[in-house]
Amino acid sequence: TEDYARQLHHNYQFVVRDPPDILERRVRVRILRQEVLTRDPPLQLSLVLDESVLLRPIGGHELMRGQLQHLAEVADLPNVDLRVLPLSTVRAMTADSFVIFGFGAPGETAMLNDVVSIDSVAKSELYVEGETDTFLHRVVFESLRSSSLSPEKSQELIQRSKLAWIA
Repeated sequence: TEDYARQLHHNYQFVVRDPPDILERRVRVRILRQEVLTRDPPLQLSLVLDESVLLRPIGGHELMRGQLQHLAEVADLPNVDLRVLPLSTVRAMTADSFVIFGFGAPGETAMLNDVVSIDSVAKSELYVEGETDTFLHRVVFESLRSSSLSPEKSQELIQRSKLAWIA
């Protein structure tokens, strides 16, 4: 949600003091990026969230309930595969937040190579385009995805987590 994104960016202000217009621009970009999920035709989104993001308080109970409701609604979209990686899962691999932008259907030759966007405290985003680096991120993503709950079980966990934020 917009409020959740704003609070996240605000929380990082202790490290880097950005002018308010830059903070708002970053929030707006996050919100605009979501529009590709409901446009015609919508883009496909596959994501893995660590269970800790469902539990860590960001901005209070009302804000967290709203964010979890938004996640539940997004998870219901037919073009979205949202999975939660449970805290109880023993895994050999961990990773910071990253996004892989793929430009073409699996198995078809794309006009553009994949690009990985990595969130960074020092910069808003860092982009990686090399074939080796993007392949490595795909391997990591698939490992995390295979260790995660199914979309149905993830949705159930999000709904249960939302109940925990009722004050």
